Amino acid sequence: MGEKARRRNFSASFVDLDEDGDLDLVLTSDFSGTDIFTNDGQGHFTDRTDTLHPRGYAFGMSHTFGDYNLDGKLDFLTIGMSSTTARRLDHLQIGRDDFPEYNQARAQMGYGNRMYLQDATGFSQAAFNQSVARTGWSWGSTTFDFDNDSDPDLYIVNGQTSGKTTKDYCTRFWCHDLYYKKGEIPVKAVRELFTAFQPLFRGDSISWNGFEHNALEMNLGGKDFVNVAYLMGVASELDCRAALSGDLDGDGRVDLVFENADVRNERSRVFLFRNEWQSDNHWIGVHLDTNQATRPLGAVVRVHLPDGRELVQHNTTGHSVWAQHANTIHFGLGTSDRVESIQIRWANGKTSRMETPQVDQYHVANE
Repeated sequence: MGEKARRRNFSASFVDLDEDGDLDLVLTSDFSGTDIFTNDGQGHFTDRTDTLHPRGYAFGMSHTFGDYNLDGKLDFLTIGMSSTTARRLDHLQIGRDDFPEYNQARAQMGYGNRMYLQDATGFSQAAFNQSVARTGWSWGSTTFDFDNDSDPDLYIVNGQTSGKTTKDYCTRFWCHDLYYKKGEIPVKAVRELFTAFQPLFRGDSISWNGFEHNALEMNLGGKDFVNVAYLMGVASELDCRAALSGDLDGDGRVDLVFENADVRNERSRVFLFRNEWQSDNHWIGVHLDTNQATRPLGAVVRVHLPDGRELVQHNTTGHSVWAQHANTIHFGLGTSDRVESIQIRWANGKTSRMETPQVDQYHVANE
């Protein structure tokens, strides 16, 4: 990994991106964005970050996986904090002439989230990426089908530091403080700047991307996303960090858990939102057995439907930030009331198969 081993990594996942039977590595780092390393099956990894199109730097906090365009291939969303100030400065073409490298990097660093869809050449940014790009100062992210309509939705939690006023440090950062250290590469200088100015936020007189709302991005049949957080009652404006999804009460509707970080008082709270969405859609779930020699991490679960569709999910680590999802895979089925089969490929290459499993319930799967 060379110099990349020293990056400020926030999320790391072992996941079989290229479906060749071994686990690859996805890393998302603050100031740098996302890197991917493919596994040759012998434990040797090759940097394939150049297969991301476009390759953009970002204030990377987390990533999450799903088949977002419903083509049977694994895609991912990488979080990058978006900045309205940075976008305005770029649009106006305003910047310090003596910091050309900062001006060049600003558009990438302040762009926001990027959804990468897998194709024959690697991963390309989704045509509808603007719909999910600008969620704010984003942290944790999770993929789940909240309405059981068979396409994966997203929940992204946001907010850095909310003070007692809406006076925001973001403008001062991009217009003034960013330029405090001449002659350094942008990533290194910004990292040092964040450390140097932390005491500024111990008081209450200023916010930094405060009072931002969480986003529930509903998938529109693999063609686009729309934020329905307000409608669904989960648009909290607390400063949030970790985010998880899981069917905590076992009723077939996936619930949400997120962490509120009180930065000034150095404490946190955990909030649970119970999913009470009313729908006639069906679902099916798989509890991956942890009481066996083969570990469930790395397992790939595929659901085959009578109409020929195939739904796929990977059981992996690190999709969110500072959190871990349960070893349970949940699929919304839409109006389909029958499943042809469920196939599980375990990390050791062995496979398990369930024929015509009952819908609207969970099944235990082991090797």
